[in-house]
Amino acid sequence: MNTIKKELLKSLLASGLAFIADFMLLILLTHLFNLNYIFSIIIAFIFGAWINYTLSIRWVFTYRSLENKSLEFSIFFLVGVVTLLTSIILMIILVDILGIHILMAKITTTGLTFIANFIGRRLLLFGKKSVRNQAIAVLIP
Repeated sequence: MNTIKKELLKSLLASGLAFIADFMLLILLTHLFNLNYIFSIIIAFIFGAWINYTLSIRWVFTYRSLENKSLEFSIFFLVGVVTLLTSIILMIILVDILGIHILMAKITTTGLTFIANFIGRRLLLFGKKSVRNQAIAVLIP
């Protein structure tokens, strides 16, 4: 199995663990503490992102393109914030407009954001510099 397939599988497992933590915290905050689901999503996301970052740097990715760990975490988190905003918009559409149950909507948005997160983080942080530079050149002409 090549490196990217191994990393994708490990990322799926790490994201799965982060998702479980995120999902459980979402349930706890919305159903036990009656916190608005948008605020619950944000808090749960931050917790899940921390778990995902820790697993990503320690277990998932074999190559780290940045030496500056603060910058690395900032970019990792920024990619997550972009997908968080996308997730919130999707959740509003699915829950408030289409009437889908919050937990089913969360599962749907999580699948989509997983793919976006893996691609973004792999290209920007955990891929070889030549691949990253090519991706950045395409994104920022």
